[in-house]
Amino acid sequence: MISKSIMDISPDLRIIALIIILIRAGFGINIESLRKVGMTAVMSCIPDLIEGFAVMLAAHYLLGLSLIEAGILGFVIAAVSPAIIVPQMLSFIERRMGTAKGIPTIYLQGLQWMM
Repeated sequence: MISKSIMDISPDLRIIALIIILIRAGFGINIESLRKVGMTAVMSCIPDLIEGFAVMLAAHYLLGLSLIEAGILGFVIAAVSPAIIVPQMLSFIERRMGTAKGIPTIYLQGLQWMM
């Protein structure tokens, strides 16, 4: 159903989409807030790791996939999360929601550490 030429450039389109998401996240981070939250920003990648491993274990036991296949599935799903989360965190920053404690900045920085 999809043209062969589109399928050939599909990997490049995915990389471009990831770059755009990470650039938006990077521009949404205020350096002063990042300095304020410090090491917490680095540790914020932990939820992404937990998400990847949780999906991996669920896929292994519920779908019967090998651990490697389940791991690939888990971390592909975890990699898609930034496409959903980054726009929402940028919206929180614009609306000044959670910015007093630097929550959107922490999460955006954690996503960048994961990528």
